[in-house]
Amino acid sequence: MPTPSLTDMRLPALEELEADEEQLLRSHDVAELHCGRSTAYATSYLRRLEVTIEAVQRWSPKGLILDAACAQGNLAITLAALGLPTVGIDLRPPFLDYARRKDDSSLVSWVAGSLEALPFQAEAIGCIVLGEVLEHVAHPERLLEQAARILVPGGIVVATTPNGDKFHTGLPNLADIPARAALEARQFQPDADGHLFLLTKDELVLVGTAAGLEFLDHKYIQTPFLTGWPRLQRQIEFIPVGFRRRLNRRLEAMWVSSRVSNGQIVVFRR
Repeated sequence: MPTPSLTDMRLPALEELEADEEQLLRSHDVAELHCGRSTAYATSYLRRLEVTIEAVQRWSPKGLILDAACAQGNLAITLAALGLPTVGIDLRPPFLDYARRKDDSSLVSWVAGSLEALPFQAEAIGCIVLGEVLEHVAHPERLLEQAARILVPGGIVVATTPNGDKFHTGLPNLADIPARAALEARQFQPDADGHLFLLTKDELVLVGTAAGLEFLDHKYIQTPFLTGWPRLQRQIEFIPVGFRRRLNRRLEAMWVSSRVSNGQIVVFRR
């Protein structure tokens, strides 16, 4: 089944929005989906959603899909439009209000809740998507243990996170932090300012298996053909986006992608 066009998703008008947090999400939607041109930021964002949807369609058993920390709801709404029963959960009620405004057909069930205590019964969920979440959590293995608790047998976790194997990340990796309890007061903050650390592929596999999950798949994503090289983000945008996407897919398949890609995606199974 073809993926619905994310760029056709409804953009709420400013006068509809009641909270500053809703306006923040709208600004993200403008930059990611409705910017009118293929910026490095937008093409990178769309690639992350594309590979996430592909992983869900490939690996997920039948059952409910949970988009954890769903923010503006783009992934949840797209999955639901593909006919997949989907729940979006977020800690911030204004984020859910904004997502509901976009969900014109009420395809998604929206739930307010914390990732520290996911409000679902054991074996209730077929697939949990953790999109850009693990790097915001002081103890990602505990979150994955929560995920394992509510997954059906054979259920999967699909997680994307920045690439800790990349050259010159500017942040410590998980193994470089001796006492993660000190990070607890800073966790769950939105956007890149809330990144506590990065994870390498090996660290991702370690935290997943420590939570009792089986490692299934991993891929590095978002090479410089989408994101741009340092200080050359604007220049890369003059290359036709279709050509950039083809080059990106080729580079993602090469060994060097581990050192140059901005992101990664991993799949675990209970």
